[in-house]
Amino acid sequence: MGPKKDRSSRAIQGIFEKLNDDKVDEILEAYNVTLDGEDDFHLSKVPTLLEYLNIPGCFTEDINECIDYYYTMMHSRDLSAGSLNSKLEIVFSFLEAYTITSAEEIGKMQYIDIVDIDKLINNVDKLLKFRDNYEYIYDSWKLVTDAVADTPLDTSQTLSYHLTLPDLKKLKKKLNLDSQSQTEHSLGDGFLIDMLSCCTSTSSGRLINFDFEKARKGPYVGTKDFAEILGNLNELAT
Repeated sequence: MGPKKDRSSRAIQGIFEKLNDDKVDEILEAYNVTLDGEDDFHLSKVPTLLEYLNIPGCFTEDINECIDYYYTMMHSRDLSAGSLNSKLEIVFSFLEAYTITSAEEIGKMQYIDIVDIDKLINNVDKLLKFRDNYEYIYDSWKLVTDAVADTPLDTSQTLSYHLTLPDLKKLKKKLNLDSQSQTEHSLGDGFLIDMLSCCTSTSSGRLINFDFEKARKGPYVGTKDFAEILGNLNELAT
């Protein structure tokens, strides 16, 4: 049984996106502890903050990867528009999502690694909701992956599984939802393709998952994407 859910109209309108006051307080406490008296909170401190908050690694791996790439390949370096690649574009989106760097500055290939506290709160609030619903997310995700995987998966394999379009087609067939079934409802491949992309970015195109692998392998659903889907469906306690 999943966590208790708010079935009110506010939940239908997207309660998952609303900030939770208790979680904001938790973030601010972690922020002050991690800041440790310094004037600015730099991106390099974000992994420590996420670890302090005990957020499972499956929800923070993409964030840590972007930060590592930034300090290894971008920090204190001059980049030109011609040097852009898929990873750089993802990191630029990450910088816009977490730091005081604006889209206009990114367009001029200018960026800074000072974290915007309001952006941090908005992003980490969601991660804390994932953390608090981890057991439900994992159990639900395992039901899906077990249904499509060719061999049994252990915990690590389940968390790292990439649900691709062929997997979704297999799942659709197992649920008797394919277009050739005799059921009342059917799901076309277009719907499945939309599902692969809906949890990666917002309707305005802003990235919410900064996974480098998707640029190389193409669209898929991972554990964090699945958590995003459950949240948008109001299946998670907030």
